[in-house]
Amino acid sequence: MRPEIRGHCAFCAKPVRRHETAAFRIRGFQIERKGGGANQIVGAERHPNRIYHETCVRSYVRKHARGLADQEAMF
Repeated sequence: MRPEIRGHCAFCAKPVRRHETAAFRIRGFQIERKGGGANQIVGAERHPNRIYHETCVRSYVRKHARGLADQEAMF
């Protein structure tokens, strides 16, 4: 693999280049903040061998919120 490529997106299969913002699936704990929402993620463990484009992840989340993502083979 060429050094400028970090891996291939698990959603679109295109290369994730070093200059692009990547996203990773994790397992960990979300600590709440008093005002609501996530304050921090602790004990995060990345899913091995999975990398995504930030834009692909955001698109998936938007589709999932509308009930569309489950109709596609995204994972």
